[in-house]
Amino acid sequence: MRNPYRVALVAFNGVHSLDISGPWEVFNTANRMLGKKLGYRLELVGSPSRQITSSAGLRWVSDACLATYQERVHTLLVCGGEGVHSVCQSEPFIQSLQQLAAGCERIGSICTGAFALAAAGLLDGCRVATHWSACERLANEYPKIQVDCESIYVRDGNVYTSAGVTAGIDMALAIVEQDYGCEIATQVAQDLVVFLRRPGGQSQFSVTSKRQNVQNASLRELQIWMVEHLDADLSVTALARHTHMSERTFSRVFTAEIGISPGKYVRQLRVEIARQYLEQTQIPLEAIAKSCGFGGELSMRRSFQKVLGINPSDYRTRFTSVG
Repeated sequence: MRNPYRVALVAFNGVHSLDISGPWEVFNTANRMLGKKLGYRLELVGSPSRQITSSAGLRWVSDACLATYQERVHTLLVCGGEGVHSVCQSEPFIQSLQQLAAGCERIGSICTGAFALAAAGLLDGCRVATHWSACERLANEYPKIQVDCESIYVRDGNVYTSAGVTAGIDMALAIVEQDYGCEIATQVAQDLVVFLRRPGGQSQFSVTSKRQNVQNASLRELQIWMVEHLDADLSVTALARHTHMSERTFSRVFTAEIGISPGKYVRQLRVEIARQYLEQTQIPLEAIAKSCGFGGELSMRRSFQKVLGINPSDYRTRFTSVG
């Protein structure tokens, strides 16, 4: 019988606390179920010293310091947080990370920890995930990486990367499933009261907020108007007329400024507002569909499946905040 997998979580000042504690709890819960001879040997590795402070002010004393850490580990996971961009500028940090990764069989990142792996050249040619708000920056700064802005986590060979914050839990569960099978992973998920496979992608948490920082004043005004008139005609023809542009010019300018086509934006916007109704009210599905401009429940169901990978009734059951 083999020894437990040795897992090192690398953290730094400004780390997000949940990027550490989320995956840690998954692996530790698996340990309780598997026994001492299996499971995971967990170590928190700090930089630049053993004492690190999270972005929320929580203080951690790590098991080791990255600069002097010489152990060989099976799995290396780099946490994310506000401090990641500072450590990416630190040559000693990057060199230590590269040396540690060289002996690993599996590497990964939680949230914006992907920036650290990217800075170390460890993600070149890989499809990766990160926090939705950082996708554009990651893609721009590291063009050799294929950034997946929708997935909760991505596995590309022996490289695992997760989307924002709590998505590290989803990724850790996927690692447990790879190592010990679906039954153990399911038991861990049940114990932690989380989904083994969360429905939908991270777009379900970010559709409107990530599209509003545009420079064009006409488009900013249009975005506000669209939210207030979801049940209106939001075709390209109607929107172009509203902004006093030709259809061709409007489509080009809109896509360049916002990053997606007008049609896709309208669909995502309607889904975003509809899901808020589903989470916060008990309004019937048909009424929500009409008020959000879908025309009917069937059209709303198709849009939900396309954008979130889940139908509206299941979304309401899983994400409702109404008692």
